[in-house]
Amino acid sequence: PTGSAGYDSKDVAKGGNGYVPIPLQYGPYTASLGREKSIAAGDPVEPSVTNRSYKNKTVTASNFNDLKTVLETKAAMKGKPVVVVMTLSKPVIPAEFEQSASAIVACFSVQDQALLDILTGQTEPSGLLPFQLPANMKTVELQNEDIPHDMICYIDADHHTYDFGFGMNWRGEIHDARTSKYVNAISKPKFSLKGQTLAIMCSTPDTKIYYTLDGSTPAFSKENEYTKPFAISGNMVVRAIAKKYGQNNSVLVEYQPKTLSK
Repeated sequence: PTGSAGYDSKDVAKGGNGYVPIPLQYGPYTASLGREKSIAAGDPVEPSVTNRSYKNKTVTASNFNDLKTVLETKAAMKGKPVVVVMTLSKPVIPAEFEQSASAIVACFSVQDQALLDILTGQTEPSGLLPFQLPANMKTVELQNEDIPHDMICYIDADHHTYDFGFGMNWRGEIHDARTSKYVNAISKPKFSLKGQTLAIMCSTPDTKIYYTLDGSTPAFSKENEYTKPFAISGNMVVRAIAKKYGQNNSVLVEYQPKTLSK
């Protein structure tokens, strides 16, 4: 999706501060979960702006018609395969089009010939995602700016998670020396429920686990550190992340008590 650089002079004309969301989806997006008060406090060229918040503003990608093309092509093909080629410069939310695609090829401004070699089977795909593809804009807004891998990733119809380092070749999901070194270097936390008591564990030695109960991303702070199992209730949204200091942190995991089996 393209079209918003995060600033719109039309918003200024309407009395706003000019700052608008940068959506990772094609359809209209309203930033209901945006910050009330931005971290950045303006710019010397506009000293009257002390808050860059875009909360509750709505934007639509300027290339929304690209999404319409995919959906209309899917309908016109009447069950025949549809291959979607995406040129990325930042993450995208695949939820709007993934189920209409038989295959998705992601690229980063490569030559057309390289794409054609993949599409015609001349070359086997071997690329890996350099970032996470989020499940929705909610997880984008709730992520912490200084914590990597802390978004809930999109899971496709075949149960693949579009996480950092994910990629597929002709045989399926890629597992090689690159993924062994860089992907899931810190195992993601796992949950264990006994009665109404929840335990969180990580199989990577010498890690600390941090968690929250309100659906927010846990900061690496003492008050969020997991030390022992705790009682849960149905209205909690538990998020956890494991960190090995001096190395890396795991991906973010989320569970709601009603989704856990006893």
